[in-house]
Amino acid sequence: MHTSRTWLKRIPKKRNASIFSICSSNDAAIGYGIHIIEGCDGVYLAALWVFGVFGAVVSTTIWWGTSTTEPADIQGATGLGSFILACVGALLGGIIVYYQAIPS
Repeated sequence: MHTSRTWLKRIPKKRNASIFSICSSNDAAIGYGIHIIEGCDGVYLAALWVFGVFGAVVSTTIWWGTSTTEPADIQGATGLGSFILACVGALLGGIIVYYQAIPS
């Protein structure tokens, strides 16, 4: 069974008169409609980015604070934070590419 037939049956339909014949050109048509927004959810991606930055800052601070060397290992801590941010950026880039590659 083709998927377009399945989904076509589920879409609400305007019965009787056509939407275009009911109103004049200046009025809004009253009927059923579906507004489809395609693409990535910006709020979701922003939340993932904020979570990743927060995780990088926390892990950098913990690494730096628990360093046993004198002076404290700030270079290793910032390297860890940079690595985490690079992984988050690669993950978000992969998510965006995945959702853009889905055929519509």
